[in-house]
Amino acid sequence: MGKTRIIQFTPSVSYGDAVSNDVFAMSDILTKRGYNNLIVAYGASKKVEDRVVLLQDFKSKPSDVFIYHMSIGSGLTEYVINAKVKHKIMVYHNITPAHFFNGIPSVQVGCISGRAQLSDLVDHIDFAICDSDYNKEELDILGYKNTVTLPIIFDDSDYKNTVPSEKLLKKHKDDGYTNILFVGRIAPNKKQEDVISSFHVYNKYINPKSRLILVGSSTSMENYKESLEDFIKEHNIENVIFPGHISFADILAYYKLADVFLCQSEHEGFCVPLLEAMVFDVPIIAYSSSAIPYTLGNSGIMFKQKDHRIVAELINLVVTDKEFREKIIEGQRKRLADFEINKVKAEFMDLIGPYID
Repeated sequence: MGKTRIIQFTPSVSYGDAVSNDVFAMSDILTKRGYNNLIVAYGASKKVEDRVVLLQDFKSKPSDVFIYHMSIGSGLTEYVINAKVKHKIMVYHNITPAHFFNGIPSVQVGCISGRAQLSDLVDHIDFAICDSDYNKEELDILGYKNTVTLPIIFDDSDYKNTVPSEKLLKKHKDDGYTNILFVGRIAPNKKQEDVISSFHVYNKYINPKSRLILVGSSTSMENYKESLEDFIKEHNIENVIFPGHISFADILAYYKLADVFLCQSEHEGFCVPLLEAMVFDVPIIAYSSSAIPYTLGNSGIMFKQKDHRIVAELINLVVTDKEFREKIIEGQRKRLADFEINKVKAEFMDLIGPYID
């Protein structure tokens, strides 16, 4: 489509990462519609490196349109600000407040610089796409012009067409255990310790034949993971599993096994696992924070105070009351329809059309 190239920037690209998935989804849309486009980053994991151009090998052109995925501070911000190109678009995924990462300087520095760079970019961005209204409100307060909300491009066919791990299903299915699941990076903002505490009350006082499955990578968060393990030992909490960074087939198996998805995260820019739980009809119980109410809409169950006894009773209600459970699932199915991929793809093209044609 003419000489315009569309360049997506993100600091790093890896398989399975929510931001990376959004980058790839946008690239696929643009490619199918005939647009010349590139993904540029400082680095990429081996599984996806063939789809990425390293910044050191990239040279911009005046006719380029930049799409900058902002989720943490990096040198890309200065590059984007100084480049002389046709248009600059931001996709804002939110930046986790730095205080969550006290004692983890490698992550904290990126969050602090990211917040500062977000202010630096205000006068250089022509148009900003935000994953949620929560993210949009933040940019509006900073003074960004032309902000809109468009959810992450979520392809549920990947979940429906991939075969879950038979090994895991055979290991846990029909063993009589109630499975409580949370999926997300092992990180302080995700508050896995609160999920563990609520589960402990449920497991000890309501249903001893239950397990908690905390799926997620702990890379660069090893000290936090160790603190969680110490907490479990100190309080004699049983049946907590940390599968770690696992295959997509394994993740799907855990969703298939789950009776409840329990989220107590205190900072999310969108929270894709909520949609994943909806795909598998897993009832969601979630702490109402950051973007979570925006993603859930009127679906699932949300609570505003972290009382572990009440959360444990909510888990029990969802597990034992079939009619109540079905109402939750029905509401989640309706909400999931709002993220139908073809609708989001079409809206994405409508939104960026004036800047790329």
